[in-house]
Amino acid sequence: MEQSLTKKPVILLIDDDKDLLELMKRKLIKEGCVVNISQNGVKINEIIADQTPDCILLDIHMIGVNGSDICKKLKSEDQTSNIPLLLLSANHNIEKIAAICGADGYISKPMDISLFVEKIKSALKLKLSL
Repeated sequence: MEQSLTKKPVILLIDDDKDLLELMKRKLIKEGCVVNISQNGVKINEIIADQTPDCILLDIHMIGVNGSDICKKLKSEDQTSNIPLLLLSANHNIEKIAAICGADGYISKPMDISLFVEKIKSALKLKLSL
């Protein structure tokens, strides 16, 4: 999963499921990505300021945090609006929620890991075309 000849793509994963975070992280590292993780989006601005991601994968339902609210906030700010953002959820209305909050796409849980990788690749291509 090559973004450019010199830079590995940076992916930010935000989910309160530790096991799923670890699974996604391992898969993306094998695909050649740099992966940052967070179990909630509380300090997302600090995380992004530390290392701007090329793509964000954000769970909708986390303890104490609403991922769709975080998505709306990120998509409304100049510094983060062009970062491709995919929502992750088992919610049957995920497609509608993604559209309402301005996400660039979504991945349904439970996920097919190969589809997960393809969605990330598509989001990275989107960023390169901006």
